[in-house]
Amino acid sequence: QASGGIVLLTDAPALCEKSDHYGQLALGQIAHHFEDLEAKQIRDTVLLVALPRSGLAPVFTAAPGLTTLAPTQLEFMDYSNDEVAQLLEKTVENRGFKLHAELTRDKLVDILKPAIARCPEDKAGKVLVDKLVDEAIHRQTDRVHLSNTVSKASLLSLTEEDFVEPDANPGGDSLETVLRRLDGIIGLGGVKNHVRSLVAQLELAQKKKLAGLPGSKVNACMHMVFSGNPGTGKTTVARIVA
Repeated sequence: QASGGIVLLTDAPALCEKSDHYGQLALGQIAHHFEDLEAKQIRDTVLLVALPRSGLAPVFTAAPGLTTLAPTQLEFMDYSNDEVAQLLEKTVENRGFKLHAELTRDKLVDILKPAIARCPEDKAGKVLVDKLVDEAIHRQTDRVHLSNTVSKASLLSLTEEDFVEPDANPGGDSLETVLRRLDGIIGLGGVKNHVRSLVAQLELAQKKKLAGLPGSKVNACMHMVFSGNPGTGKTTVARIVA
């Protein structure tokens, strides 16, 4: 079916896994097919192999014919921090959003540096940018919902706050401060009551423990699942509770 066109192979390293015998056979057959075409000087079909650097050795070991079959190897260098910022700007635009005026290119680079530094090699570049934009849009949705100031501009604008992973309790806030933050959220009465009930049980158990009394273990299960539509405050409340 690809005769006269291009065959793009993007999953070659996955075919080389030791446990995937048929994958290795498939890769070998692909290479053998193109070697036959080359021997017959039939060059109307082009093979393109796209793979990470770490996949070069196993692929060429499994299909050594590729080294002579495709002598042209083009190295795609990693994006610089400035180029990642450019990618992010373009991705935000393509998603129909706008960056706040405060997010200059230099500011974006500063925000992106930590994420780039801790990002695995196979999750960098455009993959990282898509992830960061997705997360920023989710935070922006929660932020706009909780601010109760919905406008077209606010719905389409991404700020620095949306790109920075918030710390649920950066300064070791007191329990009273944390509960005030929870109370400051609009609505969610049932959620607030449940959290306060858990706090009361924990405080009581702590007092019993300090007094050397029995029953100091918390009987209630602390595990929780927060469900709801996007923008209803799930992530915000989860970070406060954490």
